[in-house]
Amino acid sequence: RVASECASLRFAALNIRGNPEGPVSVPFRSLALLSVMIPAGAPALAQSGSETSVTLTVAPTFVQFSGFAGGFGAAVAQLRITRTFTDDAGGEIAAFAVIPSGGARAEPECLQGTVCFSLATPSMLNGVVASVYRFLGESGFRAALGGGGVKAVGGDGPGASSSLAGLFGLDWEPRGASRFRPTFGVRLVVFAESLYGARQLVLPGVGIAF
Repeated sequence: RVASECASLRFAALNIRGNPEGPVSVPFRSLALLSVMIPAGAPALAQSGSETSVTLTVAPTFVQFSGFAGGFGAAVAQLRITRTFTDDAGGEIAAFAVIPSGGARAEPECLQGTVCFSLATPSMLNGVVASVYRFLGESGFRAALGGGGVKAVGGDGPGASSSLAGLFGLDWEPRGASRFRPTFGVRLVVFAESLYGARQLVLPGVGIAF
């Protein structure tokens, strides 16, 4: 079993390194690797109470592009895969996509002999984050802490189009054995580098876990 898990990890790592860079490849290649690593690394002593669940959420949010663009309303969708380690703690891989309701473009005056560029806000921000969580008593609330990567798609201008990011989250899900469970919460994703003026995302979510 250990040998097969190690082989799976090596295979996933080779695939990720060999795959050409694409507009959403950074976060979603990370999802492929993390989906192998987290189950392989889950504590063996938690097998008696471990389970895997999937959560789908959607919600309105906003994106703030500092500088020329300002803020825009947006829609966010999240897909989360959760694995419990003990009755009170577990790990999670989450993929999200944020689509702003509008955008802005600017063409600064170009002086002769200088480097010229246009500015445009991205049409989508997506990412993958891995986190650990712990329930806060028996209330159903749980706190999460983790990190991952974020990619901006469709933007134009100097600077980074992808960044590492940290995650802080608080959500609620009823504790119990129900097959379908309502859930709601909010996550804050903070970027290590500015992406076209955006430094963070607020990811609310209302949905269902199963």
